[in-house]
Amino acid sequence: MQDILRMLADEIRACTACPLHRSARQAVPGEGSAESGIFFLGEAPGYNEDLQGRPFVGAAGQLLDELLSDIGLRRRTATPCPRRSPRATCGCTGIWRRSSRA
Repeated sequence: MQDILRMLADEIRACTACPLHRSARQAVPGEGSAESGIFFLGEAPGYNEDLQGRPFVGAAGQLLDELLSDIGLRRRTATPCPRRSPRATCGCTGIWRRSSRA
């Protein structure tokens, strides 16, 4: 299962199916355990996520970590979707469908 997530991450980093890749410093494919059974999907990578190439590292990530801790969980898998607004869609639909099945 981890191999599938690694392959999806490589595919996301190489994706040029829509114009979103032009404004990003790097892709933010996600990270965590493929065995967790939990999948977090964010609206779009923010400034800090774009700089670091990691999901939920800004203020929203700190809040997510606190909320999970309050219910006795730790972050396992987080994959922000590369959308800039609710109406903007990405040509990476197939990648995201496969990642939700992984």
